[in-house]
Amino acid sequence: MDGTDPNAEPATPDTSGASGLPADVTAGKPTRPDPTDTTKYPEGEDDPQYKADMEQYLKDLKDYIDGLEEKANDPSSTLNNEQKNALKDYIDQLKDYQKQLEDYEKNKKLLEDYKKALEDYRKALEEKQQYDKDKDAYDNAKSVQVSMATPADATYAAQAITPKPQVKMGDKVLAEGVDFTYSYNNNVNAGTATVTANLKGNYSGSVSATFAIRPAQLTSVTAPDQQWDGRAKTPAPAVWAGGISVPADGYSASYANNVNVGTATVTATGRGNFAGTVSGRFQIRETRVPSVSYRTHVQTFGWQGYVKDGAMSGTSGKSKRLEGINIKLSNLPVSGGIQYRTHVQRIGWQGWRKDGAMAGTSGKSYRLEAIEIKLTGELAKQYDVYYRVHCQRFGWMGWAKNGQRSGSAGYSRRLEGIQIVLVKKGQPAPGATFKGIKQNVSRCFAQK
Repeated sequence: MDGTDPNAEPATPDTSGASGLPADVTAGKPTRPDPTDTTKYPEGEDDPQYKADMEQYLKDLKDYIDGLEEKANDPSSTLNNEQKNALKDYIDQLKDYQKQLEDYEKNKKLLEDYKKALEDYRKALEEKQQYDKDKDAYDNAKSVQVSMATPADATYAAQAITPKPQVKMGDKVLAEGVDFTYSYNNNVNAGTATVTANLKGNYSGSVSATFAIRPAQLTSVTAPDQQWDGRAKTPAPAVWAGGISVPADGYSASYANNVNVGTATVTATGRGNFAGTVSGRFQIRETRVPSVSYRTHVQTFGWQGYVKDGAMSGTSGKSKRLEGINIKLSNLPVSGGIQYRTHVQRIGWQGWRKDGAMAGTSGKSYRLEAIEIKLTGELAKQYDVYYRVHCQRFGWMGWAKNGQRSGSAGYSRRLEGIQIVLVKKGQPAPGATFKGIKQNVSRCFAQK
């Protein structure tokens, strides 16, 4: 159809001229798919099923027209001339419609291809524009110097120091982890440390800055008290720089007034990671040697005065029984005490007494027959207690120590005298003759 829009969808042809034709001549005309049937074609003309059905319709229409032409040219046809002319007009109308429809479908396909090409071109243009933008940014970045802010100086902290100074490309602040990562060198000990920003992503290269780690200032020094022994005292001090315990290689120590009893001074001077000088005091104390004192209640004489440290308490050569005893300590260098118990005529072993309490009896005239003595507490770890008794008929018996029994049991023999002495562990025991008194038997206890 001349003068019509080739892109417009063709209208259904006027086939009224075929109304006079026999029904069997025009039978079988195919039905064109309807793109407005949204139930069958949800996407209209863009629906894939519609496109397939339309393609089949054009094939069927061509076959239908070919069939009509065969009938029009059939010499044996029973159609009269008027009907043959009407059939030819009908065929011409269908062919014209067929061509318009084919042109329409072809133009529609060309339009779709054009739209797709246009969309591809738009995407390519956007990618090109983004590429040009990124390239410009990259070219600009190459011409702008990366800079790092100068880190503040720090103080030694016994651990790595990791400042994070700002990194910029021109006026733009770069993001850690995205544009760069930090690394450090010599950032623990006092001295000059380095922080480096290692660029990544859209940037390359690195930029570094240095900062100082100053020595930590000493704040205090202490030393434990010492016992005087006539020699210079140089105890290892505890040195602190704030909350940091300073190791031995972080200071040097000097001492003053550190020989005689009194107040001594220790001075620590920092070195390496530490600086400054601090002083502290400690005491040199007179050496304490523990002493044991004791007294006995003696038949006829009653309570004697206290003696100490191995002197004899009781009587010798008078055949007088011991009836009670007090034992106590003094001048202790460490914590502790003394405990003791006695075996008494008619009573047997009594319970433990301690630190000056009386063991035995008073006013009953009962003889002491045996005794056990022991130290307690920290004192027992540093000293031994030795003791020996003068026992009726046995004489002076051997030394017992640290809770052993001394005397006799089952013999009904009285104790007449006793010696007690403290000996520092590791030192020799008292001898058989001690403070002018000679041992008579070696055993310390006789059991019948």
